[in-house]
Amino acid sequence: MKLLIICIAMALFLCDFADAKLIGKSDSESENSNEYWCGTARLRKLEEERRALNDALQKFHEKSMG
Repeated sequence: MKLLIICIAMALFLCDFADAKLIGKSDSESENSNEYWCGTARLRKLEEERRALNDALQKFHEKSMG
């Protein structure tokens, strides 16, 4: 069960990361464009969500272990 949760979280993170990379071109080409900043903000939000999932998983693991 724990492994399944980890796999799903990682798959969602990697898919969204790949989408964000496709939105923005390269840092030098799109540094001032809206696409670059939207991609950066999206990555930041995804990182926060990943941390929250990891925290919840850690609490679940601690609770189930004892």
